[in-house]
Amino acid sequence: MVRKLGLRRHGLRTALAGAIALLCFGTFAATPAYAANRVGRATFFSTGVSQVSDVASGADGSVWVTGVTGTFDIVRGSGQAPAGYGLAGARIAVGPDGLPWIIDFGNRIFRGNADGTVTQVTGLAHDVGVGQDGSVWIVSNIPTNRSWAVEELIGGGFVIPLGGGSGLSIDVSANGQPVVNGIDGKIWQRDPSGKWGQLTGLADDVAVSPNFVAGGPAGGSALWIVGRNAVTGGGGIWNLNGDWWFFPGQGATEITIGNQGVWFVNNNGNLFRIAAASEP
Repeated sequence: MVRKLGLRRHGLRTALAGAIALLCFGTFAATPAYAANRVGRATFFSTGVSQVSDVASGADGSVWVTGVTGTFDIVRGSGQAPAGYGLAGARIAVGPDGLPWIIDFGNRIFRGNADGTVTQVTGLAHDVGVGQDGSVWIVSNIPTNRSWAVEELIGGGFVIPLGGGSGLSIDVSANGQPVVNGIDGKIWQRDPSGKWGQLTGLADDVAVSPNFVAGGPAGGSALWIVGRNAVTGGGGIWNLNGDWWFFPGQGATEITIGNQGVWFVNNNGNLFRIAAASEP
């Protein structure tokens, strides 16, 4: 059965309408800017899930998707999460307990509960990320550096942390530190002291695996991005492993990596996963 969810384009987050057909792709115009480019090989698998806004992986092995018809756990993890929620979402992240954090289409922030209910959290956000340690970070609605201020959940509320920071998309590393890309595509990682360091490359979405440590050596196949080179289905899919490796064949607008591998959404809202990848 094809599960239909809601589509929301990453970047400008423009709501798109119309029927979504599997393997029906558009294009994404952008300019590549990467150092030491290398080309890898990947096998892409269409999941049959369409009209997806965003996808996220949990440290418990779960994979969640969200869209206008609700939020669903499509790969069950070891946590005690329900099968889904009726809340429509534009962006999603998953905590170590397998429960999702959801940004709805009004930029409101919700935490999913084990009993199938959701709890609204104070604040507004454009994106959310949750670390393996349970730390929660958002890209807020406060304009900063032509992007949006990065905030951390502390004591029940979101605050701007030491060192500030801004971004458009966010993910959180194993040591609870954010990795972001800005509206200009630049990729930044924060270390525990609050200092931000820029990585090479340009991205429209970032994804870090549970073992990625922000502020440490980059690579180890743990950092994946949606790049700004135009390919069928969205931006190119890249992995930082010493050098930037490009995996041609499919494009993406949103991407996640976890214990179940790499999953991504294309610009028609179709959900794919990378069944196998190699860097020859």
